[in-house]
Amino acid sequence: MPGAVPPLDAHDVMRAAGWEPLDPYPVCAVPMHSPWRCRCQRCGRERLMTISLAQRGERCAYCTARPERSDSSSVVDMKLAPGLTFSWKRALGITALKRKISKATGIPLTRAGRQRKLGRWLGMK
Repeated sequence: MPGAVPPLDAHDVMRAAGWEPLDPYPVCAVPMHSPWRCRCQRCGRERLMTISLAQRGERCAYCTARPERSDSSSVVDMKLAPGLTFSWKRALGITALKRKISKATGIPLTRAGRQRKLGRWLGMK
């Protein structure tokens, strides 16, 4: 069968794409396109993947939407302990000031908020 991947190579293909197979290699007529339960190596979420998707470079939707921060980037929130963070903006009162300005003017200060308000104003939703 053209394009078929042997079972041992299939595990390597999935691992190279960032997926850890949780079930045995699918045995069916078209194993390249049959769903295979895998876990993302970065975030640990489970998903049904196919070997063909992994070969095309399909990544975890959760991880792709949330890029990793490097140690050199400026981090506004610092982790103190699991579930406990410290924010300089909140400590200096910037967060409260932005909230007050937004409430007084009726204009959101976040990009997504402004886009949402503009969409409502134009009758898009």
